[in-house]
Amino acid sequence: MSFVCPQGQALRYRGMDRQAQGHLYQTAESQCRGCPVKKRCTGGSTRRIFVHWHEPARQIARELVQTPALCLLERERNKIEALVLRTQVAYGITARALAAALECL
Repeated sequence: MSFVCPQGQALRYRGMDRQAQGHLYQTAESQCRGCPVKKRCTGGSTRRIFVHWHEPARQIARELVQTPALCLLERERNKIEALVLRTQVAYGITARALAAALECL
C-alpha cells in the first residue's frame, strides 16, 4: 500500500500501532517544509495517515452501501425486526429472555 500527499510527496511506512490496530504512514519534515498547501494538508509538522487493519473490509462495506440490493435487504430487515419487536411486546418477552431462548436452539 502506498500513499501520497496532495502535492505528490510519498508517505513512508512508519510502523504498526498495535493498540489502535493499524499502520502509520508519514512524510519527512523536509518534504513538508516550504509546502504551499501545508496549512490545508496538516496542522502538524508532517502529514500522517493512519490505516486501520480492517480498512479493506471497511472499503468493501462502503461500496456495498451504494448498491440497490443493500437497500432492498435493509427494508426486509426492518420488516423482520419490527415483527420481532411486536411479538416481544405482545407476549412480554424481554430481549434477554429471547436471547437465552435462541441459545437453546
